[in-house]
Amino acid sequence: MSTQVSVIHIGLVGGGEFCTEILTRTTSVYAQDEIYASFLAVADSDPQSPAMVLADELGLLTFTDYHQLYDPRYNINLIIVLTPDETILRDILQTRPERIRILSYHVFQIFWKAIGNEERKLRQRNEEMETILNGIQDFILVINPDMSIVEANDSFLQKMGYSRAEVIGRKCHEVYHRNEQPCGLADDACPLHKVIHDKCMNRQIQKREMADGDVRHYEVSIYPIWEKSGKISRFIHISRDITEQRRQEEEITQRLEQMVEERTRQLRETHAKLLHHDKMASLGKLSASVVHEINNPIAGILNLIILMKRIMAEKVLEPKEIEQL
Repeated sequence: MSTQVSVIHIGLVGGGEFCTEILTRTTSVYAQDEIYASFLAVADSDPQSPAMVLADELGLLTFTDYHQLYDPRYNINLIIVLTPDETILRDILQTRPERIRILSYHVFQIFWKAIGNEERKLRQRNEEMETILNGIQDFILVINPDMSIVEANDSFLQKMGYSRAEVIGRKCHEVYHRNEQPCGLADDACPLHKVIHDKCMNRQIQKREMADGDVRHYEVSIYPIWEKSGKISRFIHISRDITEQRRQEEEITQRLEQMVEERTRQLRETHAKLLHHDKMASLGKLSASVVHEINNPIAGILNLIILMKRIMAEKVLEPKEIEQL
C-alpha cells in the first residue's frame, strides 16, 4: 500500500535580515516523517533587498508584490510574515485565500528563537562529543553503507598519517588497506559485510600497515546504526591497537614454553638419576647375594684348614697319615 506524502509550499514575506538569516541557516527543503516543506518564494517591495538577492541565487521565486503568492499556480500553503509591519499582516489576513495559512512575525520569531536555542544546545553537545571522541586513543570512524567515510577522530588521523580532507568521502578500503578494490567477501574478509549478513555487530583481529611501514594488529569492532525502515544508515567502526598486547602475550608464551622445556629437562634428569639409583640398588642386592654364596664354601674351607693346622701342630700323626692329610 502506497503512503501519501504531505507537501507544504512556503512563501516568505519580507526581504530583510531575518529572511536572509532563515534562508542562510536552513535548507530550501525540509523532510521528516513523510512531511515535505519547501521554501518556494520570497516577496518584498525592494527587489535589491538582501533576501530577494539571495532567493534569486537559490533559484526561488521572487515577487515585489506579496499578493502574487496567492496565485494557485504556485500552490503555496503557508505564508510566513518576516516583517514586523502590522499593516502587511492585517492586509494578508484580509486578502489571502482560505487555503493559505498565515504565520505572523512575532509567533514565528518565538519559534525561531526556540529553534536557535535547541540548535545551540545541539552544537554544544556535538562539540562535547567531538572532544570526547578526539580524546579517545582508539580509532573511531563513521562509515556510510556505500563504504565511504563520513567522520574520523583525531587519533585515527594522527596515527594513520592522514589529514581529514584525505579521509572524508573516501572508501574505507582505500584508507585502511590502500587498496582501490573493495575487500573480498570470502572468509569474512570485510567486517562490514559480516555485519550486513548477520545483522549484528562484528569483531575481528586485523593487521594493518601504517604510513611508516610498521605492521600493527588491531581489534576491529563494527556497530550498525539502524533506520526506522530496518536499513543500516551508518557503521560505527572502532579499532583498538593490540600490537603491544600481542607482543606481551607472545613473550609470556615464549617464557612459559621455556619454563616448560626447562622443567621437562629437569624431570628427565631426575628420572635418569632415579633409574641409576634403582639400578645401583639392584646391583648391590645382587652383589650381596653373590658374596653370600661365595662366603659359605670359603668358610668351610677356612675351618678345615684351621683344623688341619691344629692337627699338624700336635704332631700326633704318623708320616704316612700326614701325607694323606
